Amino acid sequence: RKAIFEKYTEDEKEALIVTLEPFRARAPPVCGRSENLSRTYQRLRTMGYHHLYVMDSLPLVTGIITRKDVMEDSTKLKLGEKANRLNIHLDDPSYL
Repeated sequence: RKAIFEKYTEDEKEALIVTLEPFRARAPPVCGRSENLSRTYQRLRTMGYHHLYVMDSLPLVTGIITRKDVMEDSTKLKLGEKANRLNIHLDDPSYL
C-alpha cells in the first residue's frame, strides 16, 4: 500500500483524501439490548432506518440489528405460534 502513495506529492495525496464528515450521523440510531422486538421494528420502519446500533447501559456498542434481522425473527415467531396452535412440530420432516 505504501508503494502506491509514495509516487504522489503531499499536495496530490491531500487531493485524494475524501472526508465523510458531512454524511456522518451526529446521534446514531440506537436501541437497548432488552428492547422489545416489535418496538425495535416500529422504530426501524417509521424512522426509515435500515439498522440500529445495539448498546448496553454503558456507551458501548454490542451489536447491530437490521430490518432483515427483525423481519426474520418476527416471521419465525409467527410461524412457531401458528404451528403451536395447529400442533405441528416444525422439526418433523413429514410436515415439509
